[in-house]
Amino acid sequence: NIIFNALTRGAARMWQIPYGFLMAFDWNVRISHPALSHIQNPSPGYYKQQGVMHITPSLYRRLWYYMALSNAAVLLDECDHMRYADWSGSGQFRLSWYGELCAEIQEFQQLNPDTGINYNPVGLLLSWHNGWAYRGSQAFNRFPYNNGEHMTREIINTMLFNYQEKRELPSYFAATPYGDLYDILRLDTPRGPLPLDLLSNYKVLFLLGEHRLDNAAVARLKEYVRQGGTLIVNAAQMQNLDTAFTGVVKGKTATFSAMSDMNGKILRSAPFNASVLTLQGAAPLYMANNLCLGAVNSYGKGK
Repeated sequence: NIIFNALTRGAARMWQIPYGFLMAFDWNVRISHPALSHIQNPSPGYYKQQGVMHITPSLYRRLWYYMALSNAAVLLDECDHMRYADWSGSGQFRLSWYGELCAEIQEFQQLNPDTGINYNPVGLLLSWHNGWAYRGSQAFNRFPYNNGEHMTREIINTMLFNYQEKRELPSYFAATPYGDLYDILRLDTPRGPLPLDLLSNYKVLFLLGEHRLDNAAVARLKEYVRQGGTLIVNAAQMQNLDTAFTGVVKGKTATFSAMSDMNGKILRSAPFNASVLTLQGAAPLYMANNLCLGAVNSYGKGK
């Protein structure tokens, strides 16, 4: 849900339109309560309806409040038929526990019509024509990813949101290492690059995946940094970025299994390929075997 929220909220902010949520978890759930005995048995056509997600009233409450506090303009409920149940079998229906949760969140919304604006200081910038699927290593289970799409998948699914692809449904609302800090955006839209007044809302922008930056996108990113923003760029995305902006020249690619930051902390991993950087005004950030693998360059008021 946090991944989907980052996507939806980012799109809403890109186009300056409201957005909402649709709760539809009843499709994959057996809710173990006699109040809902009329939906205990799996329906034909639903995949393993009983027990897949193990959603409890506590988790439902968390989901509803997360949605309500995420600046959603509307909350929709696809399982509204679950709000009422015949507790005694007498034909008299009243609120089920799920219905009571819905009534609680409705009252919360009425008592708190203005919950403020979510603060999400990091923007993850995909290109218009490059992305990733929320699970698997092929788009639509048919088209192999290129290197940029693999990069996006590893950063979003593994590092930032800790999404469990093999246990898809239970991890929808899993804990994330860095919280809900991110909006996922598209930099180079058909209308041109995102406007500066939108990008300047973010303290940090990450370029994710494959980017073919045109002159307009490069100019927008440079102005964002010049005014004080921090832009994180991978060596594979530097084709159209000049040395004065990056402070480095990209060199050969080599294989490493560890690198150190400027505080001497050793970062180890499985073997990985990295471009060796020659410093042209930037300061080293990560080193391996006396070679620079990462650098930081000051540009205007930003980095």
